Amino acid sequence: MPPASSPLPPRRAVLPLAVRPYAAASWRELAAAVVATSVAASPRAAAAVAAITTATATAAAAFPAAAPALAAAVHAGGASHYVGGGSLPAAAAAAERLAAAGVGTYFDYAVEGIGGGGTPVTTTTTTTTVAAPAPTADADPVMDAAAANETATADRAEAAAAASIAAAAALRAAAGVPVGVVVKPTSFASAALLCHVSGAAVAAGADDFFGMTSSLAGRSDGHINGGGGCGRQRRLPSGAAAAPTVEDLSSLLSPRDAAAYGHAAARLRRLATAAASARVTLLLDAEAAATRPAVDALGLSTVLAVNTPTVATVHTTAQMYLNGGRERLVAGLAAARDAGVVAGVKLVRGAYVRAEVAGAAAGGRRSPLLPGGKRAVDAVYDSTAVGLLPAVRAGHVALVVATHNASSVGAVVDAAAVGSGAVGGAGAPPPPHRGGSPGLSFAQLAGMSDGLTAALAAGGWATAKYLPYGPPLECLPYLLRRAEENADAMGGARADARAAWREVAARLWLTGGKTA
Repeated sequence: MPPASSPLPPRRAVLPLAVRPYAAASWRELAAAVVATSVAASPRAAAAVAAITTATATAAAAFPAAAPALAAAVHAGGASHYVGGGSLPAAAAAAERLAAAGVGTYFDYAVEGIGGGGTPVTTTTTTTTVAAPAPTADADPVMDAAAANETATADRAEAAAAASIAAAAALRAAAGVPVGVVVKPTSFASAALLCHVSGAAVAAGADDFFGMTSSLAGRSDGHINGGGGCGRQRRLPSGAAAAPTVEDLSSLLSPRDAAAYGHAAARLRRLATAAASARVTLLLDAEAAATRPAVDALGLSTVLAVNTPTVATVHTTAQMYLNGGRERLVAGLAAARDAGVVAGVKLVRGAYVRAEVAGAAAGGRRSPLLPGGKRAVDAVYDSTAVGLLPAVRAGHVALVVATHNASSVGAVVDAAAVGSGAVGGAGAPPPPHRGGSPGLSFAQLAGMSDGLTAALAAGGWATAKYLPYGPPLECLPYLLRRAEENADAMGGARADARAAWREVAARLWLTGGKTA
């Protein structure tokens, strides 16, 4: 039986074109892959399943007693193909299976952050609890209760990330594949606070490519209170406006808001320090555009504090679908280089297209998205990824090309391996990204573009899967958002569905129809 083909275009001769991404899967895993990829390959079926799954999550919230049965139904519907399991041990076992195929893992506790719920994590790792800002004399009990709840959620997220770092370190030592841990900004600060800080940053002169006027900015909620941010009309120094740090933005805030923002920064720095000691990459996710200035500052401050002249532990996320995304990336890279540290970059297109468009329309704002649609985003993404290769070669940047787009992967692979105007030395790609060291690697979400991942690994390129884990129903909002927004994954889903069915046919042919 012929092996399944990867989704790479035929001209990409630098990668193997014949791989079996599901060759090592158990029959149960293969069955989940068949169901999930077949559904994902059909836009109508995918939309229907997304709607059903969302309704299931709503029903579970309304009827907690039914949650276990509903979770089982979600798994039976193929959701298990996209997650590493309901717990960190399950995810670690899945990561070991990936490592056996030469694929690394970025662990991600995928329960939504502050404002989206959270679930306690059982771990033996000791995590220091950061107290919420002390109540003031005129404190609002409702706001203080919200602050206490946010602190508890952040504590759980920090514990989960610390446990994930330990699991990643063990995997790195055993397998030598790319390993890391993904953290979400809203795990440590509420969306309301991040929007408020971002609004203050824009009002003070930070780059504004989309006329920020978020409905969340300036809202009195949680740690947010009046008297800070935009009302002061302070200005950032010209040198800080392009790439501000947490310290720069904290000077624009009220004491309470600055303290809350500072606590989030402290959590990130503590985790980054632990990751650096374990030689594990820490990847800071990006979220909605309304939070971007605050998130960028958190990332840059952590990079400057933890990364070294030779190791990029902390990777920030650059969203190329945002207007000005490339310019902001260049500013952040310049700040890291001026500080003498390696910049870590996870390059993505972006996962909030529908939400950004709808939010801008509802608020009467210009869209934050790059004009020109998908074609423009594709062009900027590819040119940025290829354009970073000389800095990767020089050891100034550690780049994770995070995409399901086979054409983008092919462009980077061609440029890196052949040196087509980007790097010298045909056939000598940049060093692989291993355990936080400078270099080039690729990443895809678990269960998506598996053929592409397998082709990269078979070709000797460092590649990893973004492996979410956590209680199935509580992970759904996070997973659905990415799945429905990621149009680039559709072609990969079709190829993966063909690969899964071919694997079934190959096994039945080899075993004479026996499945046990």
